[in-house]
Amino acid sequence: MKGGDINQQLEQSQSGDFRILATLSLLMAFSSISIDLYLPALPTMALDLGADAGEMSFTVASYLAGLTLGQLVWGPIGDVIGRKRPIIFGLIIFVGSSIGCALSGSLSEIIAFRLFQGLGASAGVVLSRAILRDLYSGDEAASKLSTLIAIMALSPLIGPIVGAQLLETFGWTEIFWMLAAIGIFTIGAVWRLPETWRRPFDKHPHPISVFDRYSALGRNRELWIYASAGAFYYFGMFGFIGAAADVFINQEGLSPSEFAWLLAGGTLSIIITNLINAKILKRFSYRLVLRMGATVALVAALIGLAIIVLHGEALIAMIVVIVVFMAMAGFVVGNSIAGSLDTCPNQAGAASAMVGALQYGGGMAGSLLVALFADGSARPMTIAMLVGGIGACALSMRTSPRRPSL
Repeated sequence: MKGGDINQQLEQSQSGDFRILATLSLLMAFSSISIDLYLPALPTMALDLGADAGEMSFTVASYLAGLTLGQLVWGPIGDVIGRKRPIIFGLIIFVGSSIGCALSGSLSEIIAFRLFQGLGASAGVVLSRAILRDLYSGDEAASKLSTLIAIMALSPLIGPIVGAQLLETFGWTEIFWMLAAIGIFTIGAVWRLPETWRRPFDKHPHPISVFDRYSALGRNRELWIYASAGAFYYFGMFGFIGAAADVFINQEGLSPSEFAWLLAGGTLSIIITNLINAKILKRFSYRLVLRMGATVALVAALIGLAIIVLHGEALIAMIVVIVVFMAMAGFVVGNSIAGSLDTCPNQAGAASAMVGALQYGGGMAGSLLVALFADGSARPMTIAMLVGGIGACALSMRTSPRRPSL
């Protein structure tokens, strides 16, 4: 089905609109659900596998590496053969890799399968954004994206809680069997989606030639600024995620279930700010809201580091700081993506791939930082958040009014 046909469908059926948005939200959730569901199990997995907290952080980094590299491949492919087929193929890889993780007996095996999990999940992550850009543009796209992220956030809201219950009832391997089941369900949901991609004037573009678009996109200054603002925020966010289980379970003494509720609180704040973002974009530009969110994230990170340096352990204060930092995702992530894609509306697949690769590359760098410099304290985590806040804030201040170019 062509883009025009699907717009007619959306106008005719609110239920169809919800089904499409819900499926896109589920696809976007693969960027986080494979992390949030198993985070409470990291300390237990470390004991079973004979690894320390820093080594377990590499399972997060390898997944993010797969998300980063995979988007660079799936994006251009989606601009050549359509959106649905690459997504389904990627989900098949995801399911197989999840089963591989469940059957693994060593840390190195899990790290390897997590890489392929990320490669498979990245197809849905990058092409769900391209589908959204097929249907909407400008502030409307940013508003819809915030709605998608708010729906998507229901997954990481309940993911840690479900993961903790699976861990306490069965064990950590069942978490990966659950991920495989989610992947199979999503294949069925994607199968029912209409195709939104419209064949370009070049009826049979060579797949390799599509990758040449990265050269043109690489010269797009505004795309780089918007995408890099999001990448720096992800650096701070995944710096927190990579170290959170060690900091709050091993150091602060929270149980896996208590830690899961902490993550759920942070995720609830993301849902709320995304819903607010969708509303205020009717009055303010995504550029202005992006700047506000990045500034608040920076202030929260500064306060967090000051707490660690001056007071050492201050659990409640740190929880408040982290929830505020996480909440700013609602104002930073969607608007940085919308700003990036708005600069090149005719290359949504490749542009979405570049944006996703930069953002999850930033997240991978943040998780690697806390893995390499883990010292038994919360200091590496808060430093990663501060670096992310500084970069996101500085780059958001350099954005210019919308000027589509490609």
